[in-house]
Amino acid sequence: MIRSIAAVAAATLTVLAASPALAHWEWSRWGMSAQEVISASNGKLAPDVGNERQRVNEQWRHASGPVTFDGFNFHAEFYFDQAGEDLTIVRLTLKDYTECARLKTRLDETLGAPQDASETFNLPRGPVTINAYYWPKDRKGDFAALTSLPSVDGKPGLCFVRYSPKSLATP
Repeated sequence: MIRSIAAVAAATLTVLAASPALAHWEWSRWGMSAQEVISASNGKLAPDVGNERQRVNEQWRHASGPVTFDGFNFHAEFYFDQAGEDLTIVRLTLKDYTECARLKTRLDETLGAPQDASETFNLPRGPVTINAYYWPKDRKGDFAALTSLPSVDGKPGLCFVRYSPKSLATP
């Protein structure tokens, strides 16, 4: 019995450590409605009223809230079709940008070597590199990506992980 619990815990940690955004993580599943995700979160998420600023890849944010896992604190955003009936994207933004390198290392350990889609842009104040890594297929067949934007013009850096079903994958 203890061995079974340990095996399930180890398997769960392996999947979860890949990123808390994994669609089958905790209480979220691809295809759940916004209300189902919010209800299943046990009060962690609140509903969002979709507007043009809350879209990613033509999907609408209908739920968000704080999530902590594996020592990382995130602001989680759950994206759905416009009606809020089909979970399609989970995005986790690190609350502490300085943890981004540790998060990437954790993703590398779990998902293997990523494909690098980083780009450097020459701005008037000098070059700025946006680090972008993606894993086209995680262990469940989903798409995972990590994006890191440095601090620019006094604005804090940004680091987030995005998961989506393989059918909606875009690096």
